[in-house]
Amino acid sequence: MRLRGILRLTGLGLAWLGLWLLAAAPVQAAGVGLHTRSVELVIGEEGGLPLSWLACAGACADPAVPRQQLVGPGAGSLHWVASDPALAEAMATRRYLARVQETPDSIIAELLAEGDEVLPALVQRYELSRSTHVLRMQLSLPPGVELAMESGVALIPEQLPGFGAAFSDVYTVRVGPAGQDGIGGGVVAEGLAADAEHWTGIRSRFWAWLVQPATTTQVSVQVSAPN
Repeated sequence: MRLRGILRLTGLGLAWLGLWLLAAAPVQAAGVGLHTRSVELVIGEEGGLPLSWLACAGACADPAVPRQQLVGPGAGSLHWVASDPALAEAMATRRYLARVQETPDSIIAELLAEGDEVLPALVQRYELSRSTHVLRMQLSLPPGVELAMESGVALIPEQLPGFGAAFSDVYTVRVGPAGQDGIGGGVVAEGLAADAEHWTGIRSRFWAWLVQPATTTQVSVQVSAPN
């Protein structure tokens, strides 16, 4: 069984967690579609997070192009977590009204939810670049709520024989100006700091799913199925 990494990001008490997500890459549910040539993304109007995320090494319209389902059934997920189960459930079931704006450079979706006795008013904003295919997210995180980024079995590559087995695993990594560093595949890492100079996330043989916070953010890595 290969590693399934879980990356948790905490907004350090800030009202907004600003970050960029890169896929070095649809669910049939109520959602808002953001599609570029190489990315097909659906944001849920319930929960305010991606329901489906397909990344393509070229045009997704070309069936011959390599592709990776990052979010969706059998794939990974982005979801809210909290030590208080009621708070986590309230975030997951919060209903949003969405509005979409298109510019020559990007597609922007803004999801708004009114406050109630459990949660304040929330705004989740997504901006998908048409040229780089990087997704910029500005997320409202109430105190006690974290964002979890979990890879799924779809990211696990085909097992290669012999020495090729070394390229058949999934790893948590950090990528910066000096290159790539492995965070590890067998232990839980706590208290890591993700910053604007590094991409941090999960990679397999051909694909990487990485996050780059706009401000320094605490990250923990949890291995749910080791290599």
